[in-house]
Amino acid sequence: LFRRRDRRRQQARRPACGSRPAPVGARRQPQSPTSTGARLPAVGGAPARSRRVWSGNIRADGRRPSSAVRILEKTYLALAAGWPEPPEGTIEIPLHAARRGKTRPATPEEAGIREAVTAYAIEERWQRGDARVSLVRARPRTGRHHQLRVHFRAIGTPLLFDRLYGRRVDLTDLADVPCQRLALHASRLIVPATVLGTRLDLDAPLAADLAAAVRWFEREWPDR
Repeated sequence: LFRRRDRRRQQARRPACGSRPAPVGARRQPQSPTSTGARLPAVGGAPARSRRVWSGNIRADGRRPSSAVRILEKTYLALAAGWPEPPEGTIEIPLHAARRGKTRPATPEEAGIREAVTAYAIEERWQRGDARVSLVRARPRTGRHHQLRVHFRAIGTPLLFDRLYGRRVDLTDLADVPCQRLALHASRLIVPATVLGTRLDLDAPLAADLAAAVRWFEREWPDR
């Protein structure tokens, strides 16, 4: 009889399935609106339902988080092996996920194709013998994984010192370049007023090693 009573008491003390008792002194933290998908208060007069935040990316009008890049204006500067042709244009090559976290150009009609568009323009170009290098300004219209690196390799001008996508670049004449890492720099970010209620225009100067690399090419590779 006593054993049955003890067993009943133990069962009554057990928490419900799937729940755990809170630690002593612990306080329940309220969930943020963004973690639950709740509507945010209106900003700048825009309707609250048109804005949601997902893992740091801005989602507008119910579109997928990746479409936030279409709202934000991003500009990059990069050193490329060769001179893109034409000097100014748009790369429209769909991409597909590859092994080991890489990305590759997609083949026609395969499953999992993702649209990818990059606008670019040559800012500076240098030449020594048959070797060519250019400073390009790139504006991705979509935000795919490794998009700029894969796009520039696909048109025959991979980014300098890209250990993942630029292994075939002959670095014999580039051993003395001050920058020996991936020559890619995020130079500008514009957030329109329709997103946060006020327009943000952020500029970032070239990193010291990339700026030194540009000066090196201007000094050592005078042919243009």
